[in-house]
Amino acid sequence: MKAGVDVLLKKPSAILGSSKAGLITNPTGVTGKLVSTIDAFHSHPEINLVALYGPEHGIRGDLQDGILEKHYRDSATDLPVYSLYGDAEKPSADML
Repeated sequence: MKAGVDVLLKKPSAILGSSKAGLITNPTGVTGKLVSTIDAFHSHPEINLVALYGPEHGIRGDLQDGILEKHYRDSATDLPVYSLYGDAEKPSADML
């Protein structure tokens, strides 16, 4: 049995087409080989990852609890990160 992310990474164009992709994730989002889904998607030549969305502690778990970070850039990928913590429980039109 394979995790859904591993199935997607095998043939991403069959699932995503050629669309831009945003990823809602947290530090537990990993492939079957324990690679961060952020890094796996970002490095995949067929995935056009353009934005990241995450929880209170950030997509990599490095933000202090209780501190609202509305937008920042992921230091590893330079992608924009939008918080889904606090008032923003789902991505707004501006975030998409």
